Amino acid sequence: MRYFLVCYDIEDDKRRNKVARCLLGWGRRVQYSVFEVACAHEEDLKEMCGQLEKLREPDDSIRVYRFSEDTRRKSGELNGKPMRHCPAVVVL
Repeated sequence: MRYFLVCYDIEDDKRRNKVARCLLGWGRRVQYSVFEVACAHEEDLKEMCGQLEKLREPDDSIRVYRFSEDTRRKSGELNGKPMRHCPAVVVL
């Protein structure tokens, strides 16, 4: 399993909402402009990034951070709650 944190900073409301809707199909929103995504295959990540690239304009910032299973287990919220497991995307 591959784990990612996707963050974005997009000024245009319409485009920002499109990016959020796209990411809702891939993972779970944890903050307004931050999503946790788990992909079973590298091809899934490439597909997600391709969809985001089609929505992005030059001034938009979309960042994808990869983290390991060990990093995911060691991560959590300041209140002590562990990072919830986000289910992998399965494409049928």
